[in-house]
Amino acid sequence: MYTKAIEHHRELMAQIIVNHPNLYDPKSLSEAKRILAPGCTVPLKTKPLVSVVVPTYNRPDTLKTTLESIASQTYKHIEAVVVNDAGEDVSTVVDLFRDRLRIQYLVHPENKGLAAARNTAIRHASGEYIAYLDDDDMFYQDHIETLVTYLETSGDKVAYTDAYRVCQEKEGGRYAIKQKDVPYSFDFDADLILAQNLFPVLCVMHRKSCLDEVGLFDESLTTHEDWDLWIRISRNYHFTHIKKITGEFTWRTDSASMSGARQADFLRTMGIIYEKYKSYLRDKQRILDLQTAWIQHLQKVSIIIPVFNKVEFTKKCCEALVKNTPRGLYELIIVDNASTDDTSAFLKGLKGDVKIITNEKNLGFSRACNQGA
Repeated sequence: MYTKAIEHHRELMAQIIVNHPNLYDPKSLSEAKRILAPGCTVPLKTKPLVSVVVPTYNRPDTLKTTLESIASQTYKHIEAVVVNDAGEDVSTVVDLFRDRLRIQYLVHPENKGLAAARNTAIRHASGEYIAYLDDDDMFYQDHIETLVTYLETSGDKVAYTDAYRVCQEKEGGRYAIKQKDVPYSFDFDADLILAQNLFPVLCVMHRKSCLDEVGLFDESLTTHEDWDLWIRISRNYHFTHIKKITGEFTWRTDSASMSGARQADFLRTMGIIYEKYKSYLRDKQRILDLQTAWIQHLQKVSIIIPVFNKVEFTKKCCEALVKNTPRGLYELIIVDNASTDDTSAFLKGLKGDVKIITNEKNLGFSRACNQGA
């Protein structure tokens, strides 16, 4: 009880300091922010609107869970801006939440990609703050309250929390959770972010006005579009790390989360970002060394592609890798699950750093991935 009383006193003092910043020195103010960040219990005098950007594409089932997590927030002054990137109609899913959640539903006439979908949502957003949630991820109930309360009481413009990565694998037609971990829990470093992304997109909240200075997502990037935006914002604003798990994102080991084509695009866009921001690296040898280390690591990356028939799709996949990914950054491992068409002949003609594994019978996608690994 004595310990709890001391802790309560510390929080009360911290609340007083952040509510009267002009009366205290910068060191005391910084320490008060640090104390309050994990819990953020300061009552707000105003309730600013938070716009949650929700891009969606052909995931009606998971979208329902995503929207439920927004509607269930303890902080209620929220709007969700859902942008359907030319996928299947999900208006019936959206309509389920209209009596519980302020919601906009927008539809792209053609598929434009994740960055464009987020930009459309931002342009229509009415909130003072912007948060992000993809259609297969979810917030915990206190996510918005944790972030908006901290930002309102601290005066900072950008903050981020931590999130679980939920690793799933399909079993019997359904996805089963195989592992939950927290791969990203880094304090912010304006130099380190030039070498690697430090947090998932769902963890971030920022004032919408930040984008007036730095622009929106780069729609030419098909991956790493969030990292690119964080770098631009970080040139003008500090990101505060709140060490609290307030959500989770999905990582499916037998889907696009780790497909060969996506891995190739991952490598390509990383190179683009390194080149784009190299002017910030003058006299920053530590970051240059980190970038070099990342490239050396990526040179050992294996891209695993399980195949079964449909040789034309396999050809297109291989052609895309050669066209879009610099040589030497990867090895290609193709696992042929007993194809009965011309796949075998095509694979035998491939040259370069390619390994072929041929199965006598179709072992399924997951086992083929494990073979390649």
